[in-house]
Amino acid sequence: MAHNGIATRHKIVIDPYHGRMIDMKYGCCIGAREADKLKTLRAIGYDYAELPVSGVMELDDAEFDKLMNDKESAGLPIPVLNVFLPGRLRLTGDNADMETAFAYVVEAIKRVNFIGAKLIVLGSAGARNVPEGFAPNKANDQLLDFVIKSGRLFAEAGLQLAIEPLNKGESNIINTVTESYNLAMLSGQPNVGCLADFFHMATDGEDMSGIMLAGKRLLHAHFAEPNGRIYPPAPSEQYAPFFDALREIGYLQNGRVSIEASYSDFEKDAEAALNVLKSYDYQISATG
Repeated sequence: MAHNGIATRHKIVIDPYHGRMIDMKYGCCIGAREADKLKTLRAIGYDYAELPVSGVMELDDAEFDKLMNDKESAGLPIPVLNVFLPGRLRLTGDNADMETAFAYVVEAIKRVNFIGAKLIVLGSAGARNVPEGFAPNKANDQLLDFVIKSGRLFAEAGLQLAIEPLNKGESNIINTVTESYNLAMLSGQPNVGCLADFFHMATDGEDMSGIMLAGKRLLHAHFAEPNGRIYPPAPSEQYAPFFDALREIGYLQNGRVSIEASYSDFEKDAEAALNVLKSYDYQISATG
């Protein structure tokens, strides 16, 4: 079946530049109370949806049951969850409350398992941002401690944790893919890795060296048109280096890329964005 020319079943193709199988999965981030969009995403041709953990945790039992019913009805998996922590749970600074944070993590894992997700994204600027005047090295140690302990809890539950770098306008700690990778490696947890978000990278003018460094520890990717953080309406030369780097490390073989952006007309914009993502299955820049 197809929706305006887009196949609803994911196809495996051959990367003509490296002779490797490409089995990319393309997803879209929506809110925890936007499960009505799941059927639309499946009809358009998306492979999965991505929801926020913090939003899911705000749902009462009836709302959560409705989410699960909508997920089953749509037939669209939710293998990834983002926005791990709400801003009220401080991870850094003198007011950091790890006891409360880990009580939240334990409860969150229960709902994550019900949903069937296997990868959790730690962005959560409000929770991790370093308070003014607090020593950055102490904040780094606090964040590392949280990642180590969360990684252990996740391992017991069969989950992975992807640390998301955020641009300097949103966060004052972990701003690049390289920093995310280094934190993951310092944790010593094999189920902890990093994420590459094209919007944040482009906003700060970050190059693709972090992606190349991360290699197999790159667990997830987000994408948006940087100008306005919107769904990408059409391919752009600006996007090519990002996908070239993902291709070079083998991420396109079986990785995931989620649209995380705002829109004007959800169905129309989501369809255009999926076409953009799929176009990079076949393209490589002139310098790639």
